[in-house]
Amino acid sequence: MNNFNQKLNRLPKDVQEFLISMKASELNLLICSENNINSNDFTKVAEIISRLYFKELEIPELELELINVFGFDEKNAKKMALKIVGIRLLIVDDWFNGKAKKYLEKQGAKIKDYEKYIEIQKQAIKEENEFFKEELADDFQEHIPNKPEEEEIKPRKYNEQKEKEDSREIFSGMLSCFLADHVNPFLEDYNSNLIQLFVDDSNFKNELENELYNNGEFLTHERFEMDSKTQSPTIGNWIQDFIKVYGSGMFNNLALSKYITESKNAKLLGTEEKKLVQKLLQLYRNLKFFPESLRDVPMEEWEIIPVKKEKETIGQTRKIWGPPKTEEEKKIDELRREEEQFSEGGLERLAIEEEIDNKKKLESLKIEANKYTAGSLERMAVEEEIRRFD
Repeated sequence: MNNFNQKLNRLPKDVQEFLISMKASELNLLICSENNINSNDFTKVAEIISRLYFKELEIPELELELINVFGFDEKNAKKMALKIVGIRLLIVDDWFNGKAKKYLEKQGAKIKDYEKYIEIQKQAIKEENEFFKEELADDFQEHIPNKPEEEEIKPRKYNEQKEKEDSREIFSGMLSCFLADHVNPFLEDYNSNLIQLFVDDSNFKNELENELYNNGEFLTHERFEMDSKTQSPTIGNWIQDFIKVYGSGMFNNLALSKYITESKNAKLLGTEEKKLVQKLLQLYRNLKFFPESLRDVPMEEWEIIPVKKEKETIGQTRKIWGPPKTEEEKKIDELRREEEQFSEGGLERLAIEEEIDNKKKLESLKIEANKYTAGSLERMAVEEEIRRFD
């Protein structure tokens, strides 16, 4: 279980919520601020808290861990440990078998000083749950426990302004739950709403695109570098990193695959977190280049946020929709079909394989050219190389 999502899914549902809620992220930042943690080290604090929740790090070991990671002296390590235990662990003390409260009492801390953080988090979780129940699913009320069956359930009226407000909130700070690798029963309806909003107001698409660039949610947990500096692995930073590698133009599935398998940051990730980054980049492409990005997709299957269907199981991977195939990709498909007609090792097959390799190199060069602005020396150099293959 080296994967964050797998570990998360093994926690009780209420414990999961208190670990990854939006309010949890805010409280992590509060702890960092009060203990003079550099912004480049915010990820380390989140990792330590996650390890505590996963019981990979025991509460009595926390002070020593803070000394090792941040170079604190004993006094400052104890100060920060109290904040972490009181603000982030005490609320799920049943999960810790009462160890959080025992630690605080042993250190002479007053439990009542942390009660306000418990109430803040409970209220935040309640509001987040209500948001998803009421705003993202027309029929969600049918599934509320203890609701009288005879009570009439009124469908939610489509309110364009309210849908826009909710979408701004989601794209600025609530996307990680949509990208998580689990079935979301509300996502298809929400995708339909997004597409309707884009059709009615083309400028709104640009608004959400900007929210995406500035989204500060942590998407992954491994070390992340950009511009030769350690950065937080946020949704916005992952998109910016992809743009630095492949440019801001339309990209195909080959470029996406190359980034996931070859880029410095993505290579550090486990399988599940690579899937998260892949889904994020699919979302980015669907949004930024809408509707061109969905031109070859049946309209009834259009989506902005990639959906995982309930019918999908292991070994039944949903097709990754991409932009229309390039001429090189189409030619490669034709060559592969032709290749099957000849035996392995034969001269005909070897010749076709060589031509396929050349087409792949040509496609890679076109992706490379897209990184540079038109007319630049760098782009002209790549275009000259492209002409050699044509």
